[in-house]
Amino acid sequence: MIAVILTAIFAIMLAFNFMTPYIADDYGYRYSFADARLIESVMQIPKSMYMHSTYMNGRVISHGFEQFFLIFPKWVFNITNAAMFTLMCYVMYIICRKTRAHNALLLLAVFAAVWCFVPAFGQVFLWQVGSVNYLWAIVFSLLFALPYVKSCKNEDEFIKNNVLFGLFCVFAFIMGMYSEIASFVGIMCGAILVVLRKAFGKGRVSIKEILPIVFAAMGFLLLLMMPVEITAKVSGNLSVRVLVDNFVACTKLLDEHLRYVIIAWVCLTVLGVCKKAWRAVSLSASFVLLGLGANYMMIIGTYFAERTMFMTAIFLIMACAVLLGELLRGRSAPFAACVALALLVVFTFSFVYGGYDIMNCYGAFCEREEEIEHLKGKGESNLKLHIVHPKTKHSPFYGVVDINCLGTDTWPNVTMAWYYGVDSIIGIE
Repeated sequence: MIAVILTAIFAIMLAFNFMTPYIADDYGYRYSFADARLIESVMQIPKSMYMHSTYMNGRVISHGFEQFFLIFPKWVFNITNAAMFTLMCYVMYIICRKTRAHNALLLLAVFAAVWCFVPAFGQVFLWQVGSVNYLWAIVFSLLFALPYVKSCKNEDEFIKNNVLFGLFCVFAFIMGMYSEIASFVGIMCGAILVVLRKAFGKGRVSIKEILPIVFAAMGFLLLLMMPVEITAKVSGNLSVRVLVDNFVACTKLLDEHLRYVIIAWVCLTVLGVCKKAWRAVSLSASFVLLGLGANYMMIIGTYFAERTMFMTAIFLIMACAVLLGELLRGRSAPFAACVALALLVVFTFSFVYGGYDIMNCYGAFCEREEEIEHLKGKGESNLKLHIVHPKTKHSPFYGVVDINCLGTDTWPNVTMAWYYGVDSIIGIE
């Protein structure tokens, strides 16, 4: 049953990835930041990313992946990205289940919660440049946290094989350098779980547990040391007034998008305490702390976009799922099953609307592609094109500048014109 569910998740996300064209930044990353030439070889990427780190941001690994996959046909990325989403759901489920015994309802609940509650779903999980920056960052952070979770739950000794441990340290460095928010949360997750395991009296802290955290921290520091990273991501004015305003803005986003997840967590926590499931309650509380930390990291940021809440949503969902996995066994099982089934009902309606929106937006894009070919066939090279308007957060066009209406020399119109081989492009409503 677990295999069937994972296969279905992969098939669904694969279909949606094939309905996701290149959007906004994708056109720009087709060209080198060093010389504006089309990226046609892997050898062009290091120089491009070096220049990217000097005036865009320091996320050279994720954006390097973006340029790498843009060399190949889109279907290569579609398959990879659908597999990454499926892996994310599976790792979340493994982290949250009570024992090694499988629970299909818990896996379905995890997928349904991700669909329903992650803000800007299409940007985070379908849009190509968004996926490599957010979805893949989630996967890397969860994979880093997984051995710490298993050790904390006393399921496995922490990476016994020395070769695998060495590779894990290399992976930890890459994870630390991958994303400002996800990497920080991953590092803190490992550290908190080491402390939590010690608190439960599971032996002394070993050097094997500490070293990957150190390597991850080194990668994170390297990310912060990139030439333009601090300038691009940290607000230049961090007065008390600005910090208070930003705190309120972060709280508003949390309230708008994750209010019901937090309410569900409070209710599940009460049940967990009544059941005296202290290990699950402690692990869940740790995930909430990490999720809130990811959210309020943004008080020093230069902007507040819904997609930046991706780690907050994932960890709050896992906080609920840990308790749900605990409560799905014993006397509380009927109530917990009702909670999970109610979530699946909400998911069913949301899935219909969201899937329909993804399909409609793709249809509008295809019509625009035909219009471009028609106009180019007539000899026109200055194109006025209709903007795609999404209706739900599940569309990859949601919250993204599809085509700019302000001028032909604006982003992303310039690189779109390069891509289509015309002189200029401008958007019209």
